[in-house]
Amino acid sequence: MRVTLVACAVALTGIAYLLGRSALKILRSGQVPAPDTSVLFRTRVYTGWWARANGIAWLLIAILPTGILIGMLDMFVFSEVGAYMFGLRDCDA
Repeated sequence: MRVTLVACAVALTGIAYLLGRSALKILRSGQVPAPDTSVLFRTRVYTGWWARANGIAWLLIAILPTGILIGMLDMFVFSEVGAYMFGLRDCDA
């Protein structure tokens, strides 16, 4: 169970990082796809409001794995350990 939890946490952190980095590159450059982005086919470069909308959408999508990760850690890790760490519960030993 712990190995699965750690693997999921690492995967979700990586996904959130890659999506967030892509979103910030799009927002900073003002074009989609961002400069130096490898694409499979010839792709038209979009600028203006469409690029900004894509950057914001990618940023919102990057928040989703972060929220899932926080919920997963809260459910499995901090449900018992967090109460001890923050002094909300006494040790019974």
